[in-house]
Amino acid sequence: MPTEPPIIEVGITLQFEPLVGVTAVDIAELFQRYGEAYRTVQHVPSLMPMTLDDTGPTLQFEHASAELPRTWFVSEDLRYVLQFQADRFSVNWRRLGPKHSLEYPRYAAVLARFRDHFALFAAWANERFSAVPKITLGELTFVNAVPMTSDNGPIRLSTIFTFIAPSSPRRIKGFLARWTEIADEGVVHMTAGIGSMPDGQPAATLQIAARRAFGGEDVEAALTGLDQMRPHIHSAFESAISRDFWGRDPE
Repeated sequence: MPTEPPIIEVGITLQFEPLVGVTAVDIAELFQRYGEAYRTVQHVPSLMPMTLDDTGPTLQFEHASAELPRTWFVSEDLRYVLQFQADRFSVNWRRLGPKHSLEYPRYAAVLARFRDHFALFAAWANERFSAVPKITLGELTFVNAVPMTSDNGPIRLSTIFTFIAPSSPRRIKGFLARWTEIADEGVVHMTAGIGSMPDGQPAATLQIAARRAFGGEDVEAALTGLDQMRPHIHSAFESAISRDFWGRDPE
């Protein structure tokens, strides 16, 4: 039985009322706030505003716009990415290379980094725009990946996913299932499919994205609200992935 949970990526995102008039000069000043921790800057297409009901990809690393694109600040070891656009701020941890090349740092460590970095962002927004971010929506995303091969040969999807009934062996080239589970405080979007491990080997993947709407709360109130979604994430994971692949408690 694996000792590490099958998590390959974790993201924490807060969406807020858009900052107006952000320029490349502003982004450069924000980049300086993070010093030597993040040495690489990348620009990627901006994302449409998130809603509770939208079920499209959430943690992908789009729409044409005259606004500045989404900006990534990438840590020196490539494990952490800060994502910023005018209406959201994210911190992502990602596993690179083989599964056991780096231990998952645990959710508390990712959350602590988010708090520290959002505080720098909020100070920047206040100084340059006289704006305090008013949170409208939050998202916690966990991406899990289970290799589809082992020392004993291929592993069938029905062995990994509990919702697939065993059948006669078939060669499957593609598989994708999406559904949304209702939680008291928000929604949990589930996407299961065939993807790959960070080292490229085929894997069964399960992305769990929990979202909760807010009415202009501050960051601590929003993070507390998002924290209340974690039991739903755990329950969704445990209902979709066979126990043999859980690993130890992901907390």
